Amino acid sequence: MHKGITYNPMQEETAKYMHEDCNLILKAPTSSGKTISGEQFLFSSLEAGQKAIYLSPLKALTNEKLKAWENLPYKIRAITSDHDSKPTPIVEDLILMTTEALDSRSRGAKNWLKSVGTIVCDESHLLNSPRRGDAFEVGLTRFALLNPKARIIFLSATIPNAEELGEWLHCLNGKKTHVIDTDYQPITHEYHFHEGRENEWDFESDAIDLINKVRRQHPDEQMLIFVHTINKGHKISKQLGIPFHYSKLSKEERHNIEKAFKEKKISTIVATSTLAWGVNLPADIAFIVGAHRGPADVELYDLKQMAGRSGRYGLSSVGRVYIITRPNDTERVKEGIKKMPPITSQLPGRLYFHICSFIAREAMQKPEIEHFISKTLGGRQHKIHISEAIDFLLQYDAIREGADGNLFATNLGRAAALMYVDPIDLFYMRRSLVDQPYSPLLIAKAFADIPSLAVPSFVPKDLDDVIDMNYGQQTVLASCLYSWLKGKTLHGTATVIVPPFVMDSERWIAALAIAGVNKNYLNDVQLMITNGCDETMLEIVSLPGIGRKRAQVLKSLGITTKKQMLEREDVVSNALGRNLAQTIIAKIRNPNAIIVPFASSKPKRVTGQKKR
Repeated sequence: MHKGITYNPMQEETAKYMHEDCNLILKAPTSSGKTISGEQFLFSSLEAGQKAIYLSPLKALTNEKLKAWENLPYKIRAITSDHDSKPTPIVEDLILMTTEALDSRSRGAKNWLKSVGTIVCDESHLLNSPRRGDAFEVGLTRFALLNPKARIIFLSATIPNAEELGEWLHCLNGKKTHVIDTDYQPITHEYHFHEGRENEWDFESDAIDLINKVRRQHPDEQMLIFVHTINKGHKISKQLGIPFHYSKLSKEERHNIEKAFKEKKISTIVATSTLAWGVNLPADIAFIVGAHRGPADVELYDLKQMAGRSGRYGLSSVGRVYIITRPNDTERVKEGIKKMPPITSQLPGRLYFHICSFIAREAMQKPEIEHFISKTLGGRQHKIHISEAIDFLLQYDAIREGADGNLFATNLGRAAALMYVDPIDLFYMRRSLVDQPYSPLLIAKAFADIPSLAVPSFVPKDLDDVIDMNYGQQTVLASCLYSWLKGKTLHGTATVIVPPFVMDSERWIAALAIAGVNKNYLNDVQLMITNGCDETMLEIVSLPGIGRKRAQVLKSLGITTKKQMLEREDVVSNALGRNLAQTIIAKIRNPNAIIVPFASSKPKRVTGQKKR
């Protein structure tokens, strides 16, 4: 499949093993050609009539590979969701999956998995990710237990403890594991660290000054400016007058920016990490603005990935990276970039969820759970006491013991397993909401006062309403969510915290419903969270076409109920526009009627408004 390609020294080394029944860990710098090495193993299995899996941590990376391989003479399928309402048999040859999809789709009898000859795990250092690593580890362990004949290939630029991971892979399937640790690097990275001032306004000004200075010094070079929040990206994009590449743009808009950059029609782009992980778009220079995402530190491997986008293979041997940090971050980032921390299992921190999942979704019992955990990386790196964990889950009523002595999941445990949430978090959340409070303060506290957020952290000074909780992360979420529910405009830290919470709230609401909280009440809470409003606006935000901003306009006019809308039709018409107002009034008068909205550009904007 690589006819006409001249392998570089690293690829020549990996090619020695592509027909061997072995595992492989390839630790090689960014831009060294690891993708081709991975393809060597995928294609050798495909050519032998076996299936092959390409595993990646991100949908964007999966979709990029789907496009890159679309002309191969094999049937290809991408699976990027951890659930499928209408599952179809997997008959394709090359299956591209995210790590969460593997975890979910490997449960139960999956005969197709047994015909896989090779699984290539790209960016495998994300085993270390606090939010993603446990699903990767558990999914890969389950896969290896189902199909020990398959080869496991790890690709990464940052695995300091590669030998230890090699021993783990050998434990998983019994195959000899080769570790190739190469410093072959067609591009070297030249790091420049700059310390900005602590104040947000000053820090942003320092970053802009540095970017402009470097742009003046290198007018003919292309640059990527990486930011960690959409709000920051918009600000820098506006100040510099350059495009902003981020996930909420349409696929066409992102493609147009990428195409213009590749064709050198534009020289500089502001981007979030989506571009760093999902798109092969190298530049001469990369800027990384800050090392915080809200109150949380940006992971070092995320910064390393952004830095890796500097340098053009075949055109330049050096990529320059400018990292701008606040005083408190400087040493952490400098040391981390020089020496990445070892890969450690994230499973212990998610153990209760996985035990619930084993019991609820796979009917596993204690001996089977103990055997499974012994095969994981976490089982090798930590002392994990399954008996203690099971006793803890029994105390919190996530699981129970039947008359036959077997364990089974309660509604709470089943909710945790199905919706991928921590059962202990869900216990406390349910306890706070079971009495159906409507107060924004009590709702904000309910979602924040959970054990997984019991983490000391920096509390930013830009919070509008500080809701003091026991831990910094709880304080930040409670404060931001309270401001949102009170109808305040998001800014600063709140723009980082609230949108992902709102996007994820549907999952928590579904879990709470399964766990026994009143569904009608939860529907109201979901409306309040989605629209950023309090109880007084529930009646009007439930109407089609009215979202947060339109509801706030109506409230400012003294209209918060359907009855008031009927009584003041002229005011509603002036506020919303005649066509939309007529549609909504007709719906209020006849709720069961099927009403087709007036076909104009305004209703289209209403749809977008409603999703906020």
